[in-house]
Amino acid sequence: MIARFGHHPGLIWNVGEEANEIYSDREQEALAAKIQQIDPYNHPVTVHRKSPWPFIGNKFFDLTSIQIGDGSNDFSTAKLSDYNAVVTDHRQKSTAICHAVPVMIDETPRITLVNDQTRTKLRTQVLYQIFFGGGNFELHFRDAYGQDGSVTIQNLEPLLDDMFRARQFIESLPFSEMKPCNGILSNQNNYCFGRAGEVYAVYFPAGGSDSVDLSNMQGNFNVVWFNPRTGETNQMGSVAGGAVRAFTTPDNNDWVLHLDNPQDQSSLGHQYKKVSFATSIDNTFVFYAYLPMLMECDN
Repeated sequence: MIARFGHHPGLIWNVGEEANEIYSDREQEALAAKIQQIDPYNHPVTVHRKSPWPFIGNKFFDLTSIQIGDGSNDFSTAKLSDYNAVVTDHRQKSTAICHAVPVMIDETPRITLVNDQTRTKLRTQVLYQIFFGGGNFELHFRDAYGQDGSVTIQNLEPLLDDMFRARQFIESLPFSEMKPCNGILSNQNNYCFGRAGEVYAVYFPAGGSDSVDLSNMQGNFNVVWFNPRTGETNQMGSVAGGAVRAFTTPDNNDWVLHLDNPQDQSSLGHQYKKVSFATSIDNTFVFYAYLPMLMECDN
C-alpha cells in the first residue's frame, strides 16, 4: 500500500479500524514503527481507537484518531457526545508532557440525509465544538459510493459549505497559537478559543447572551459577529479590556463572536498545514480542514 499510494499528498496512514479489538498496544506500535521506517514520504501515522486514546507521547504516532460513540448510528437521531471536552482533554494531556499532537476525531455517527436540521446539528454539536477545542475531524457519511442509500458528495454540499466557512474563519485567526479558554465565559454552553489578551473567538450554539472576562486584559478589542451559516461578518465597534463584558447575538441562531486587540498582536503568526482531504466520486478534491503546525506547551 505504501509503494502504491504513498506518493499521494495529504495522506494519513491509519493502523487499523477498532484496532484495540484486534491488536495489542504493542502490535499497534510495531506496525506504526514499520510504516514510519519504510514510507519515504513521511506521512503522519495514527491508529483508530475509542476515547481515551492511549498513545499521547508515543513517538510512533503523529496524531490521534478518536472515535466517540457508535459510528453506525444515524447522525440525525443519535445523541452526540461532548466533543469539545474530549478534544480539550487530549490537548491537555499532550501539552502536559510537551509532546504536541493534532487531535483528530474520527467516525461520528453517519450522515444519511442532508437538511436544515442536519446542518444545524453538525455546526452546533460537532464542527465548532471540535474546532474551538483546537481539534479536527472527518465527515463520516454513508452511501457516497453507491451503497444502500442516496447520499452523495453532491448531496453533502450544504454541509461542506458550512465546513468551508468554518475553515475560512479559523484561517483568519492565528489559530496555531490559540487554545481553548472556556473558563473566561459565564455561560458554559458556549465555547471560547483564544490567545490571552490578543484575540478570542466565542461560539454561541443557540444564540443568546454571555459575558467574557476581559478584566486582566489591556487595550480595546474590536467586536465582530461572524455568521456560520453565510460567512458574513458584522462589525460592531469595540470594547475596552479591564472588565467583564456582556455580549448578545444578533438573533437566536448560532453565531461566533470575534474579539481582536490590534494593539497587542506583534507575535501572532498564521502557521498551518493542509492535512485532510476527501476525494469525490468524480476524482476532484474537497478540502475541509486545516490543522495547526504548532501547539503551545503548558510547561
